[in-house]
Amino acid sequence: MVKSVDTYGGFYIGRYETGNLVATAGKEPVVVKGNSSTSNVNWYYMYRNIKELAANNSVKSTMIWGCLWDRTLIWLAETNQASSGRNGKSYAEIVNSSGWGNYTTDAGGTGNIQPTGNGEVWKSNNIYDMAGNVQDWTIEVQKTSYRVMRGGYYYDEGSSAQASFRNTTYPSDNYNSCGSRTVIYIMP
Repeated sequence: MVKSVDTYGGFYIGRYETGNLVATAGKEPVVVKGNSSTSNVNWYYMYRNIKELAANNSVKSTMIWGCLWDRTLIWLAETNQASSGRNGKSYAEIVNSSGWGNYTTDAGGTGNIQPTGNGEVWKSNNIYDMAGNVQDWTIEVQKTSYRVMRGGYYYDEGSSAQASFRNTTYPSDNYNSCGSRTVIYIMP
């Protein structure tokens, strides 16, 4: 990943949270609008299955790294210019995401998990649900026993579980509020 970003100047982040992750579904993982199977499996299962998304030997897929999540948020802030035709987010919107995520009471939030890409107000630069819906597991580790989750989730508020939110838990646990986001990169 590091060599690819250095060689090609970036990476691709999934527009939607990774779907078809329920262990009993028997389907390959997808990154598509409208998928409801985005949570309730452990980190190990998600990590292994997200690697199956790569289209060929020249492209690799993986669970998002914590630093890539941060870089995406920086990019959203850098592109917050109406004149450019992009709809990034201001730094204030990233640290208080009440206006653009599926939360309990904010931005038309429902207080329940929604299918991927369900709300147009829940996107920025055509990337959906970074500020709410389900938290996204990352490859980032805290101490030796925890994995880091990023972003907010449906059962909280955008002021306390914002897009920049970082949370930790055991990777062997299953949570209804935890999904993941795929990134792909070109093999150098």
